[in-house]
Amino acid sequence: MADCVASVSASFSPSGPATAVMVFLSLEPGLPISVLASRIRLSHAGTVRVIDRLEHEQLVERRRHIADRRARFIHLTNSGKKITGALLKAREKVISECVSPLSPNDLDILGVLSERLLVANGFDKNGSISLCHLCGYSRIAPCSKAKPGRSRRRNVAPNG
Repeated sequence: MADCVASVSASFSPSGPATAVMVFLSLEPGLPISVLASRIRLSHAGTVRVIDRLEHEQLVERRRHIADRRARFIHLTNSGKKITGALLKAREKVISECVSPLSPNDLDILGVLSERLLVANGFDKNGSISLCHLCGYSRIAPCSKAKPGRSRRRNVAPNG
């Protein structure tokens, strides 16, 4: 599935960390570079280079903070929003097709098992947001704003 998601992603936007930056900015507009760097697990300098490239391609823009004129917050441009929206729709289609044989109950079980695997491999719910750029969801934990086609996990035991 990851290969299919990567393949569909390549046709819409820059690849790798640039795609992750765009997805995070679609979920949380106006993030500072330091937050983006931690989310995409890249150095501050490397993230600045990614932002520079996206800005050159007119997909993102830096905006000054009202109170702190030195601070810069990164936002998608209209072009960046369009590309990211199309990218996320294409990724959602790939993921939906992949899990379509599963019933709602199966999806709930998959969610529980996936959470256990993440925790067992050193990812916690709060720190796992860097994984979510793969599908564009802002959190792994259950959410009342779950998107259509996604499982809403209920009654998940905290320690699995």
